Amino acid sequence: MYFSLMRPELMKKIGEFAGGLLVVMGDKSSDHRPTLIIKTHKEVILTARLQKGFKFYLAPCEAGGVSGLSLISAFFDDTENPLTINSPLNPGASLTLAFAEWPDEFDVCFFDDHSRELLSCRATATLQAFRSRILREAKLSPSRPGEMHDQAEQWFSTRNPDDDRQAFLVTLGDELFPSSFVHLDARDDQHAFHGSIGFSKTSLVRDDPGPPQERDIIFLLQRVFAPGSIIHGPIKIAGRDELADVVVLGDEVNILVQAKDSPNTVEMLTRTLDKKKSRSLHQLKEALSQLGGSISSVRRDSLQHLKLATGDEIHIDFTGKPVVGIVIIRELFSDSYEEYSERAFTFMEKYQMPVVFFDYPEFNMLTRHCTSEQQLISACDQVLSHAHENGMYPKMRF
Repeated sequence: MYFSLMRPELMKKIGEFAGGLLVVMGDKSSDHRPTLIIKTHKEVILTARLQKGFKFYLAPCEAGGVSGLSLISAFFDDTENPLTINSPLNPGASLTLAFAEWPDEFDVCFFDDHSRELLSCRATATLQAFRSRILREAKLSPSRPGEMHDQAEQWFSTRNPDDDRQAFLVTLGDELFPSSFVHLDARDDQHAFHGSIGFSKTSLVRDDPGPPQERDIIFLLQRVFAPGSIIHGPIKIAGRDELADVVVLGDEVNILVQAKDSPNTVEMLTRTLDKKKSRSLHQLKEALSQLGGSISSVRRDSLQHLKLATGDEIHIDFTGKPVVGIVIIRELFSDSYEEYSERAFTFMEKYQMPVVFFDYPEFNMLTRHCTSEQQLISACDQVLSHAHENGMYPKMRF
């Protein structure tokens, strides 16, 4: 909460910032140090705290005979396949200009997808060569962000030990505010959805992943839908089972959302990559199974009599509008999409119901770019069309 308390006038800007790296220059008159804002998901933030740092890689790019650089910030939950943030460095861009003269001592403040500050530290790095390379090589036009992003990803995936040695280590020192605190949110506009208890709380470490992630997903959905059309965790009175994690009653479609998260703990982050991939596939299979039960229940009785966590009862009429399934998983892996797709195709063949799946960071970006029901459904339709035409679901990129 350090930056949030010390620089409240900048919180609106951080709220509007979609994610990645943002620089705030220092101010000698008020003793504010240069600050690197990293807006990302909770797993990256906990990894940074665990490792007490992260690394900058300057990935070379080239297009039309012009060379350039993309900055990859790597957070090593896994030694070979770390979590990354890819930031093209275009000439004249504020990030590029700032890093060309960035000091060796600065602050780093981490915010999650909902602009909650979860970790803030003093930081040090040896950046003389970093600054020189940016001044010398960051020449590629901002009209090439897709090419730069793809080339940087490819370069990083095939990097060698020399590339790792030449990376720039950012060491996180003293915390500026204790990262063990609990963030309490009681804003009325955030908690007007059905099933809300009127407030929510979050922390960097999450032992019980389910309810906090479901509320975070609802906050994402509220970028698109009115709170009154969103229902959290409705329970079937007849069977006492949950109909879905989240139900959205849109103007054109009704949406059943099933979400799967994992504890945000050191133990979970330090699992092997193979175990993380296996868990990801298992979570997708489990969510699809639950979604199958949800749509079966709706088809048996389109007028659902349900109870909310608040004790209130609610009736939902599913008649007259198509139902779409959305599955949201903590983390999906690019080289596993064939297996993910196979499960989703099997589900659609069995239930004759459209379903799309995303990992949480992807769904965060989707709801930032698609802020109306029509846009969101159009994006889902594009995913499904690509899946049917190519035999595999795509990973969306914005």
